[in-house]
Amino acid sequence: MKCDKFKVLLINPPSVCLIPKKYTGISFYDYIKISEPDYEHMPGEHLGIQYIAAYLDKKREDTDVSLLNACVENHTSLQQTLEAIKSFGKLDVIGFSGPINIFEEVLWLATEIKKINPNIKLVYGQYFASLNYDKILNKYPIFDYVCVGDGEIPFERFISYLNKEIPITEVPSFAYRQKNTVCLNKIPYSYEELKKLTPRREYSKKVLDSGMNLSISTSRGCPYRCSFCVSGSLMSKNPHINQHILRDSISVVDELEELYQTYKIKKVVFVDDTFAANTKKARQQARGIAQEIIKRNLNLSIMIDTRVDCIDEELFTLLRRAGIEKAFVGIESNTSSGLTMYNKGYKQENIQKQLNILKKLQIKVIPGLINFNPTSTIPDLLQNTKFILGLDKDYCITLGNSFLPYPGTILTDKLIKSGYVVGEFPNYQIKYAQQNIELLKDYFQQFISIYVDLRSKTTSPITISKLEDIAQSFFINMIHIANQVSFNNLLKQYFNKTKQHIYMIDKNNQK
Repeated sequence: MKCDKFKVLLINPPSVCLIPKKYTGISFYDYIKISEPDYEHMPGEHLGIQYIAAYLDKKREDTDVSLLNACVENHTSLQQTLEAIKSFGKLDVIGFSGPINIFEEVLWLATEIKKINPNIKLVYGQYFASLNYDKILNKYPIFDYVCVGDGEIPFERFISYLNKEIPITEVPSFAYRQKNTVCLNKIPYSYEELKKLTPRREYSKKVLDSGMNLSISTSRGCPYRCSFCVSGSLMSKNPHINQHILRDSISVVDELEELYQTYKIKKVVFVDDTFAANTKKARQQARGIAQEIIKRNLNLSIMIDTRVDCIDEELFTLLRRAGIEKAFVGIESNTSSGLTMYNKGYKQENIQKQLNILKKLQIKVIPGLINFNPTSTIPDLLQNTKFILGLDKDYCITLGNSFLPYPGTILTDKLIKSGYVVGEFPNYQIKYAQQNIELLKDYFQQFISIYVDLRSKTTSPITISKLEDIAQSFFINMIHIANQVSFNNLLKQYFNKTKQHIYMIDKNNQK
């Protein structure tokens, strides 16, 4: 038996690689405040590592668990995060979380840590790692293990393995190397005790001080199987792990009330994959949460994530009374072809009708859109663009969104086979069927970068209105130009002309 406590550090990297070069020197959360119109409702915590820490605290007296959320700490460089890791002293285990877009940070930190302590055990988790455990362990020997899916119970059993209480083959949902083979223990386990678990909250005050928000999870997993989605793909490929687990409504509001009383919060984010899903149990849970919030008189502004086909007027009227003021709605496409590709499961003609319910209830819609995919057509883009601009001109920033060939998702796997996704893991690229679509995407994204930058600098309603009007004309006109024979030069000319116009407005605004 090990006499000293196991020292475990769970890390959320700083995400500085996501910040454009012109903003170098600021933290990711400070960048979010510049680039995201609805940042005031964005979550600042990392509940995944906070839940694992809470479970290990409960189950393992022989384990000392620390957390390092480099985003909340406002780190402005990876070196700063590395120095912070060193300050924890000698560690036995480090657990990394991080999606594909910050994998370079995880890899750099892991490499530097192994130089300092070659014997430390490095575990990688989160969706990217979970979907690609075999590729990661084969290609990157720096990682010792991958945790697939939820981490609480697997991580606790992993400590049992390190303590020589059980063999590695009994650690559920852990992937590892055995000789020349990558193995995954597909061992199912009960989630019952996790329904009552609440996360550690030592970062709560720092999160609020940073201008971000506290968050709460009412469920795990998702009942839907959108083809591009990491959550749906993970559950489709791994039926042994959590599918869709709902917490008790009273337990959720107990936790919510504690945050309300302790930190005097006015806003909170429900970070479920899909809140109020269109199932009997999920609707009952959502109704119970709303009723309990109203009963306890918790005066909160709440943001949720949901889907078009989950919007029920009677239920959402109650949710609005309980404080739901914003809803990120995963629309993804306003075309039948797009909805089919993304396996959304509902019809295009129902989208506006459902969104009108939220408009009637004064619940602000934040639309999720994948405007560009490898087989997009000009009519597709025109239909999506008119739809988004009809919701709110300021949501033009979503029009540059393109399908991300996220390694391991069902849609990425399919597009690799059909030749629309190319390159080596994990750096996949999209190969567009039409050149004008790819060029249009590039111009859209360049314009949006300029628009967001200028939009963040002004509070003048007149200037904002002018910028929005220019943006609306730009997107529509660019699509029409892209449909012409000599689209290449015409797109370039119109882009440069619009760019000069928008900069002139900014210059006049500064006088």
